[in-house]
Amino acid sequence: MGGMAPQAIARAARRGYGLLLPQTLSLDEVRRIVESYREQGGAAPIGMLREIWVGEGGERHARRVSLHLTEEAGSWWAMKDSFGFAAPEQIAKQVARGVSGIATGGADAVAERLRDTLDAGVDHLAVRFAFEFVEQAALHDQIHRLAEDVAPLLAGAGA
Repeated sequence: MGGMAPQAIARAARRGYGLLLPQTLSLDEVRRIVESYREQGGAAPIGMLREIWVGEGGERHARRVSLHLTEEAGSWWAMKDSFGFAAPEQIAKQVARGVSGIATGGADAVAERLRDTLDAGVDHLAVRFAFEFVEQAALHDQIHRLAEDVAPLLAGAGA
């Protein structure tokens, strides 16, 4: 279940639903949401979207994520008293939060960021490294790097 408002977290816990958290949350926010959900009896899994890029090209990927989040937030998100592109300051804040959460770099650096998320109480990660104009070969390379180089470094995370 999506939603991070206290009422949404309580409803999910009460109904036995899991949570799917967005990539724009800080680790402190993740911990607070997980704690609230678990304290209210929530026992289902908690997932979170994470943007990643393993190896060279992280800055280019971050620019792509920034463009994507700008379009997504501007087109679909309610922002305080406005909606989407009518709230440019709020969009900029959300994009900055999303970009700051990207796990990029070598396998060790990416694994460390993902481990922090799992250790904050998240059970499942939905990783995303495919954005517009990522060639198929690069996408396949990222999948292999995640499976072969990053995943083994996450053994025991979140335990």
